[in-house]
Amino acid sequence: MKVKKDIIFWLLLILFIALSFFFGYNYYYKNYYLPSHSHITSKFSIADLKEEKLYYNASKEYVISVLGSPTNENTSTNEDTGDIIKVLTYKDCTALFSNNKLTELILQSPNYSFKGISIGDDVNKVTEIFYKESSTDEDNYAYSSEEKIIGKYIYGNFNIYNLNTVKTKEAIFYAYETSLKSENSYIIRYVYMCPPYINGYASIEDNATILTFEIENNMVSKISWRVGKAS
Repeated sequence: MKVKKDIIFWLLLILFIALSFFFGYNYYYKNYYLPSHSHITSKFSIADLKEEKLYYNASKEYVISVLGSPTNENTSTNEDTGDIIKVLTYKDCTALFSNNKLTELILQSPNYSFKGISIGDDVNKVTEIFYKESSTDEDNYAYSSEEKIIGKYIYGNFNIYNLNTVKTKEAIFYAYETSLKSENSYIIRYVYMCPPYINGYASIEDNATILTFEIENNMVSKISWRVGKAS
């Protein structure tokens, strides 16, 4: 009888370990996997911001050690969260911090790069660093909150305005190219969101990681990223 109980115990233990590994690995891979440089066609996620020299959550002191002393520094308080917001302004770069951690970066100089892309690079270089769906769907348009077409999806079909309708509990990946400004000036934007979500499913109240490339005359004119409320 004791032998039978021992066998059942070990079988249950092995099953528990296997299930823990399976679900834990899948959650880690979706949300925290740090892609190697050989996986240049993966979808954009917050992990990409952790690979850069000016990386997400870097301290203010570290950023100053990389960029030098700013030309201007402002401090304010986020009325919603109470976080202390600091903005360091440089001639061709702006860095924003929440509680001394880098959460937003704007680059306008060829002296800095993101995943090897610098200001002045050809737009084709941008579309090569991340995954791109080989869809032939001519109706795969991205829409604004006013239901106006703002461009076409590169991959995915989410937007922050349809989250409350979709109510997904999974990680969100989508990217689109828009021509809102003019024919020769547009943006390419990548968006990532991951659980745990405030209400159990993704909404505009949750944090989103957003990477934007501004394109003028088929060349990169500005690179920016931020981590903060989707809205």
